Amino acid sequence: MGWLQKIKSYSVFSGNILLSAFNGLKHPYKLTFAVTSKCNLKCKTCSIWKRKPANELSYEEIDKFFTVNNFFNWIDLTGGEIFLRKDLPDITRSIKRNVKNLVMLHYPTNGFLTDRIVEVTEEIASLDFNNLVISVSLDGNKDTHNNIRSNENSFQRCIETYKRLKKNRRIKVYVGCTLSPYNIDGFSSMFSELKDYIPDLTYADIHLNIYHHSENLYSNEPMNYDKDRIAGLVDDFIGKKGFSLINPIMLLEYVYLKNVRNYLSNNRSPYKCKSGRISCFIDPTGSVYPCTGINAVLGNLRENDYDLLRILSNETAVAWNEKISKGKCPHCWTPCEAYQNILSNLFIKRRGNDID
Repeated sequence: MGWLQKIKSYSVFSGNILLSAFNGLKHPYKLTFAVTSKCNLKCKTCSIWKRKPANELSYEEIDKFFTVNNFFNWIDLTGGEIFLRKDLPDITRSIKRNVKNLVMLHYPTNGFLTDRIVEVTEEIASLDFNNLVISVSLDGNKDTHNNIRSNENSFQRCIETYKRLKKNRRIKVYVGCTLSPYNIDGFSSMFSELKDYIPDLTYADIHLNIYHHSENLYSNEPMNYDKDRIAGLVDDFIGKKGFSLINPIMLLEYVYLKNVRNYLSNNRSPYKCKSGRISCFIDPTGSVYPCTGINAVLGNLRENDYDLLRILSNETAVAWNEKISKGKCPHCWTPCEAYQNILSNLFIKRRGNDID
């Protein structure tokens, strides 16, 4: 990618963030797209693996979608385990070909299919995205991780995947860890134990988030857990990580983590939410949702000529935008939704959503 195009991409992204702050955005700049429900692990924090994948969008349909909707600056591809799609390289080539002002392509992986993950990711990296970011999911030490993933080989595969991906300088690779009741007891010792397997690991290599209930993404159940203890572990992690606030990714994570305690204390988003306008979620069958936390279908791509803006401007979407703006939603604080809402509230004093 030439420097002029890079500059243009960042300029368009910055402009869209500014427009979103004042509700002047004409289309979402961030997309979370689950390209498959297939998964090869049976995680206790997620129940996607219980689904029977059917009628998922084909590559041809996904290519048409990105041809019609080429305005994104930030795309998260998720699943399921996205590397179970044999056409994943083709999907990313479609994104590269059509979405000219993309600043970031991110995807998570459970790290189990090491050889395929490394091979495909290196192929994707060769396409020269502005920022290619991969999160390799690790839940704790060996026993904790394997227990959560319900597979005795998962931890070692995950470690190997992470180490091999880190060798490619064109990829930004992180350990993605979700705090939940399943790993809360061992989280404090997680870093030192991981260092035995990854000697050069630093806190800067770890991205932390908290467990969330989501019907349309994870198909999981709400959990009761010690919120004060979770908040304390997050505060301790912030102190140990030592954030560099000139790094945009680290700055976003810092603001996200600093607001975890606030969110857990009142179960409300610390920032006014604009999901459904600045971002949206699409499931593997093409159904469009305002976000990953609201189980309300706004429309389906197949029934709307793959035109996302047609769906986001219909009566159902407009009604949900109104509800969300008034805080009449489940409220969440997951990075999938929080990061872009932090950006879109840069010029607005932080506050909880107004609830009529």
